[in-house]
Amino acid sequence: DSSAMDDDDAMDDDDAVDDDDAADDDDAADDDDAADDDDSGFGGVSFAADVAPLIFANCSCHSAGSGGWSHNDDAATLYAAWVNADAAGAPSLKRVEPGNGDDSYVIHKINGTQDTVGGAGSQMPLGGGPDYLPAEDRQTIQKWIVEGALDN
Repeated sequence: DSSAMDDDDAMDDDDAVDDDDAADDDDAADDDDAADDDDSGFGGVSFAADVAPLIFANCSCHSAGSGGWSHNDDAATLYAAWVNADAAGAPSLKRVEPGNGDDSYVIHKINGTQDTVGGAGSQMPLGGGPDYLPAEDRQTIQKWIVEGALDN
């Protein structure tokens, strides 16, 4: 009888292991999502460490003020030129609308969708076609905006 209990216990242990494995699999997926639990679906992006360097490296025309705004290779200048600033190319939008990538003209310009929001001109940055700025870099900018476009 005690061996029957041991078998039941072993069976329960196996079931628990299977249940734990399923729970672990679910938890792993949840953990991945939990790492991004800022209501945006993205992890934290730093303006100074992640976004500004992308712009400085890829948007050299704006270092001298081309296109109606300038960054002068300075994060504070770039932030002021972008966040809550009216988009000259699409007056109904801001260049960067904190928390809202769809209403941020910068996103439309880097994705080449500026004409869908009443904008004009070419996809930015100039010079390399639709994927000149890699998707990963465009996503970093989008994440930063969706996270609230913090000056961090």
